[in-house]
Amino acid sequence: MSDTYKMVYGKVIFQAIRDLVGSSSQEKEDAIRYLQSPAFLTHCEVAGYPVGLQDALDEMLLLSQTEQKVVARMVMEELQ
Repeated sequence: MSDTYKMVYGKVIFQAIRDLVGSSSQEKEDAIRYLQSPAFLTHCEVAGYPVGLQDALDEMLLLSQTEQKVVARMVMEELQ
C-alpha cells in the first residue's frame, strides 16, 4: 500500500485511541466497535502497527479512566 494509506490509517487509529479515553460516550462506543472490527486489524497492518495493539487496547479498557488516559498516551507515543 502507498504511504498515503499508511498515514491515513495511522491517523484514524490515533483518533480512535483518543475517542476511547474521551468524554463522549457515543465516540467511545464507536471507537470500541472499530477496535473490535476486522477493519482495525487490517488498518494496523497497513499502518505498520504491532499485531498486539488490538489486545493491548482491549485490556486498557479494563483499567480506571485515569489509568486508561495514561496508557493511551504511552501507546500513542510508542506508535509515533
